[in-house]
Amino acid sequence: MPSENYYHSEVKEIMLTKPSWILKWGNVIILGLLLLVFAFAAFFTYPESLTTAITLTAVRPVEVLKPRPMNWGIQAVLVKDGATVVPGTPLVAWYDAAQADYREVLRLEKLLRAYAAQPPLPAGTAPSQSLLRRFFKVDTLKLGNLRGTYRMLNQQLLKQHDIPANHVAQGLRQVAAWKAEFVSVAHSAGQARINYSLPQTATPVAATQPIVYVQPPAAEYVAHGYITDAQYAAVSTGQKVFVTVAELGGTRIVGRVLGVAPLAENSRHKVFIRLLPTEKMVLNATFSGTARIVLHNRPLLEKFLSIKS
Repeated sequence: MPSENYYHSEVKEIMLTKPSWILKWGNVIILGLLLLVFAFAAFFTYPESLTTAITLTAVRPVEVLKPRPMNWGIQAVLVKDGATVVPGTPLVAWYDAAQADYREVLRLEKLLRAYAAQPPLPAGTAPSQSLLRRFFKVDTLKLGNLRGTYRMLNQQLLKQHDIPANHVAQGLRQVAAWKAEFVSVAHSAGQARINYSLPQTATPVAATQPIVYVQPPAAEYVAHGYITDAQYAAVSTGQKVFVTVAELGGTRIVGRVLGVAPLAENSRHKVFIRLLPTEKMVLNATFSGTARIVLHNRPLLEKFLSIKS
């Protein structure tokens, strides 16, 4: 046999002969890899979810402060952006027709309260000089519609060296009436969000211009959507929800399922979702979007084998 054919047959035999360890352990290794894949799929899970369209509602809607149809402009915004407010917190001071300065009005109110708090003066006794000096420092020209009230009190003080208690009470009532008309206050608790950037001057402001928002606490926001009869059993209180709000440019807000209506309407159940917006978000009941409700963590093995849990 030629040497070339001999070497060729030897090389061919070496290449075609399978090593014994492959025959012995190959199937074991393949089986082990398959078992590892199944173990991985059984151990690791993925969140199964369902998606539904939602509409935002609010237990307490966002309070929006707008000008009255008839106004003479804004004197000052009395809160800082992001400040916590409660019912009664002053938000905006407006000009009246006579352009009263609200700071002078508050000074007059403070003086009248101080005057009312002091004990009755004995006959022929004048009030303290410090109180008189403070009273006479009030700028009459900046009191607007309250000028007449101040002049009446001032004349009594000059002539009688005292102001009768009933006139002090009358002055306080007139100041309170002015504040009720020209100082807007918050009617709910929350955070103030200023939406006004125009100069604060004695110029009428459009009645449609929002000035300040009072945003309720996060727990006050609720969204609702609908799920089918088939999905009803899978949705329960406390499940995590990711809500995407269209009006906020697709911003995602985290929430929780608040509850599901047990009675169906046209084969659909209403689901309520409590939202947890960040402090910088202002939501209102006209917003809409989609909600992805995370039902439970499902093993990957079930997905691979299409086994329903």
